[in-house]
Amino acid sequence: MQEIIFSKNNGLLEKINRRASKMLLAMKQGVFFKKIKNYYAVKMSLMLKRPKVWGRPFYLMIEPTNICNLKCPLCPTGEGKLGRKNELLDVSSFRQAIDEMGDYLLEVNITNYGEPFIHKDLCEMIEYIKRKGIKVCVGSNGHYFTDKDSVKKFILSGVDDIYISLDGTDQENYAQYRKNGDFDKVVKGIKLLVDTRNKLKKKTPFIELQFLVMSHNESRMQKIREIAKDIGVDRLILKPVSFNVSEWGHQDVREQFKKLMPEDESFRLYKISEKDFQWKQPIGNKCDYLWRGMVILCDGVIVPCCIDPRADLKMGEIKDGIMKVWNSPKYIALRKQILKDKKQLALCGNCQGM
Repeated sequence: MQEIIFSKNNGLLEKINRRASKMLLAMKQGVFFKKIKNYYAVKMSLMLKRPKVWGRPFYLMIEPTNICNLKCPLCPTGEGKLGRKNELLDVSSFRQAIDEMGDYLLEVNITNYGEPFIHKDLCEMIEYIKRKGIKVCVGSNGHYFTDKDSVKKFILSGVDDIYISLDGTDQENYAQYRKNGDFDKVVKGIKLLVDTRNKLKKKTPFIELQFLVMSHNESRMQKIREIAKDIGVDRLILKPVSFNVSEWGHQDVREQFKKLMPEDESFRLYKISEKDFQWKQPIGNKCDYLWRGMVILCDGVIVPCCIDPRADLKMGEIKDGIMKVWNSPKYIALRKQILKDKKQLALCGNCQGM
């Protein structure tokens, strides 16, 4: 469960507006019908459970970097267990991906296992995506909104949405999970982002604050409501804490997670016995994500989704050509296995799918 505490827009109206904005972007670029045709081709493939997808992915997650300024204990990057060298996404590889897929994409999320604002070309990448009539969102820990000029540049890049993590209500509470984090710096930075957007009379980016509910902060939910409203963000979401399913068999991660789990059952994703974790909701043989999107890591490697931090399910690389990878024998075999018996897959078998 996740709980939307407040949103400045009506939920249904907001959803309609967001979908309409994607279509308007596509119309401006003259690729409206191409995107629509592709969208429904993908949806039809999914509905008919075809492992070879008729369309192209209409959603991409792109990792600008796997470097982060924080040391969050449940994050493979923060714990130094990512198993990949620190890297920044090569801009030419990024452009190759957008050039190949741009006419079909509806949304790009420039986030994954690192802090996106560490990449000095982030705003230029956002601008490049926006030229293709694509919605762009970014996730951040909020430590890089430090001066008016850089914040203004980010807003004017055309970015549509940003979601920012703030899992505490003061420095001591916040830093229990966001190791090396600076609570006051984040709050000040978000205020600067909100104020600059408003002074520029821009409607975007839509600014969402996310609060992971954990044992040490679950008593602070009313306080974070007050902080969020004072800052002036567009939406606050309370989310249950979880850990990456790639770490499912790691006992040290399990023990750390048990300490962080809240008492409030409504914010618990798992049932826990002395020996095992079990999802409250059963795992079925499905994962829509494998039909509609993919993830590009900062070294150019393509993986099926964001639960694969170490590229255990490497499908190919940007240089191979995204469409050659998308319907390659390896990708088709993975989709077949998902539909047949997902639990036989080491990574996917512990995931509910997306």
